[in-house]
Amino acid sequence: MEVRTIVAHAEDGRWSWHVHGTPQPFERPERYSARTIRDRFDRELLLEYLSAVGIRADDTSFYGRGVGVYQNVNYSRVQRSAAQVREELGW
Repeated sequence: MEVRTIVAHAEDGRWSWHVHGTPQPFERPERYSARTIRDRFDRELLLEYLSAVGIRADDTSFYGRGVGVYQNVNYSRVQRSAAQVREELGW
């Protein structure tokens, strides 16, 4: 469930800035009016916000053991006609 979003993203070389929802008590909205988007929301501010909600992003002991998930997929080629595919799909 969305409470608050702060978005800075680049698309086709152009930056966009969007905020939505009620500002949280720990936010520093005065930063959001900086001329450049880079100055509105930098890494330090992100870390400050994460810390305010209990996430210690730079503390490696905060995270559990890493887990790797692997899936082996066998892509076999099966030749079927369009009529066979329609039949399989019940069309």
